[in-house]
Amino acid sequence: MVCRLKTPMDLNKLFHKARKAIIIREESPLKVKVFANSERGFEQARRIARVFIDQMERKEIAIRVSLGIWDGPEELQPVVEVTMPPLGVTRYGRVTENLAKEIIRKHIMGKKVMWEHLISQDMAPTLSKADRRYANCLPKGRS
Repeated sequence: MVCRLKTPMDLNKLFHKARKAIIIREESPLKVKVFANSERGFEQARRIARVFIDQMERKEIAIRVSLGIWDGPEELQPVVEVTMPPLGVTRYGRVTENLAKEIIRKHIMGKKVMWEHLISQDMAPTLSKADRRYANCLPKGRS
């Protein structure tokens, strides 16, 4: 299980272990935050945000993306927040929580960034073999 990011210290520790530009963490079922630990990471985060907007507009699932500042250590300042609205019916049919997560997951996995919720134990059975291998490579920590 990946570290639960409860404090800036945990986030800092995870960046140090993972050496990744971006970590995406779930705040609620349909709200995720992207933390970048460098200028380059922030640019990547903005690109991902644009992909989200394009895809969601096409599928008529509106999302709000806001760029904010992380109030922890200075090196973790940039943050992009992606929020999805309450689930409902679009012209393409009912949008379920799983469908929304799947849409997001595909983009995130494609960008080789980390989605904490997907690699936690409760989702392990639903991950594909490739995703499980990717999850197993990530640093483990106490929850």
